[in-house]
Amino acid sequence: HNMKTYPEAGHEIYFNVGKSKDPISLVSREKRHYVIEQVPINPAATSLATVYKAYDLKTQQFVVFKTSPASEKSGIESEAITMAMLTSPHFPKYVDFFRSINLPGQTEPAAALISEYIPHPPLEKLMKSCKEHGSSLPLGDIADLIASVSKGLSQLYREGVIVKDLKPEHLLLQGNKLSTLLDLGGANLITDTFDEDNEIITYTPHYASPEQLTSWQNMDQRHYVFVLGTMLYELLTGSWPYGEISDNPNQKEVKEIKAKVIHTQPRPLFANQKIRQAIPFLKVLSLHHTLETALAKNPKKRQLNPTLFAEEVSSILNAPKLSRRTISF
Repeated sequence: HNMKTYPEAGHEIYFNVGKSKDPISLVSREKRHYVIEQVPINPAATSLATVYKAYDLKTQQFVVFKTSPASEKSGIESEAITMAMLTSPHFPKYVDFFRSINLPGQTEPAAALISEYIPHPPLEKLMKSCKEHGSSLPLGDIADLIASVSKGLSQLYREGVIVKDLKPEHLLLQGNKLSTLLDLGGANLITDTFDEDNEIITYTPHYASPEQLTSWQNMDQRHYVFVLGTMLYELLTGSWPYGEISDNPNQKEVKEIKAKVIHTQPRPLFANQKIRQAIPFLKVLSLHHTLETALAKNPKKRQLNPTLFAEEVSSILNAPKLSRRTISF
């Protein structure tokens, strides 16, 4: 965007994008002003929240402006508290929080969380690109990616937080390593008591663990192991472990997805001819065992934490003469 000098607060604000003019809104807080783009950059994990790109006139930096109705139980205040207490470099920095403000063009007050803007692409974009080209990343790059994500998740767990909506869309990458984990709205303190009757759905079913879909109380680091196993399977094969799914599943399809996550066993890796062609069979069997363990329905049968899972993956995929190979989809 070709940013221009912004007018004083209270004026109608515009900036140029090519030959068009897109209106944006200005929100002020004491001596701090935020210029908010009108069109959301990315809908949040729940239907209650919307995410905008904004500009902090005080620091002259872009920020993320996440809003939800102040009257709703959106979890946005909990997210602000969580973000403010984190020290990990893998999470956006907390900037500001409004418990209730009146945004231009909206009839009801809104809560708003302002955080650091990270201009890195998500893993989701990389995975789609791989599917379009019909080939995986180099196997060593996949191992390095899983290792960097597991490191970030382990640090988050040590700080006392469980992320419930962990998915490729929320993992921003710099090269083949994790840069930033987004959307702590799908997060709880480990010490929280979960109330399923009052819990807002802040997860994506095909990247959920069985215990997440059945009993929040049993979630620990092994939840991360299951979700990382799901992502690894998709990175290696170009498909979900339990069959094909649509990009926007309807209510019936969501129920089917949940049932598969809870009850269905993933298709075995050694049955995939393309994987057998790219990886020596003994390595395929080792990789199958690692994934079978990670995707166990009973969390007690999985690797104890994402770090151990990542170490197993790295020992297989980073082997000599194997790390630069790719798998055709």
